[in-house]
Amino acid sequence: MNSTPIKLFFTSPLRGIVSRFYRALSNGQYPTFLLLNVTERCNCRCTMCHIWEKKQTVELSLEDLIRLFHDPLLNKINHLSLTGGEPFLRRDLKDIIIQASKSLPRLKRISFPSNGLLPSLIESVTINTLEELPDHITLKIGISLDGPREIHNQMRGVTGAFEKAVESVKRLGSLNRPNFEVGILALVSRENLSCLPETHELLSSLCPRIMDPCHGSQVFQ
Repeated sequence: MNSTPIKLFFTSPLRGIVSRFYRALSNGQYPTFLLLNVTERCNCRCTMCHIWEKKQTVELSLEDLIRLFHDPLLNKINHLSLTGGEPFLRRDLKDIIIQASKSLPRLKRISFPSNGLLPSLIESVTINTLEELPDHITLKIGISLDGPREIHNQMRGVTGAFEKAVESVKRLGSLNRPNFEVGILALVSRENLSCLPETHELLSSLCPRIMDPCHGSQVFQ
């Protein structure tokens, strides 16, 4: 018997509710993806984000995060995405990542973005983290590059932001680790909408290895 649109309109939500209720009674529902804000501090002055204007910021301590990672509710998390602010401004970023890898039993992937303004620090923290990260967990860092030099520096509000971000991409791209990926993130806005083809060509010429689809990196997100 074919269902009419009106019947589907009333029955589909009901079936969804019943299904969720049954799953909650039988196996329970647990999240598999966790988006976690680790800091609101930022060393950029982006035109599209005003988090850097906050006078006071509150961060969860490493001890708080360890307690969170041990919560049974998170036992099925397989992808942890860290966010900010700029995650590399936390001196204990490596410890956060390693503690997550030890505490979340089904974790397979950790990812987070960075503005790339601290190339040396980004490289050293990443290397030290990978030395302790289990091989079955993939770490991916996305460096923000929004366009050619003038456009990127304007959008990020920092002189020299473009050069530093490119350096960070190149440093991370040279790390030959099977469980590490580096990507390039571009925020599309009115400021760079007209130069997207130019941006793609520029980034491809700067980082041909990273732009190779075989490496699983994404250019625009």
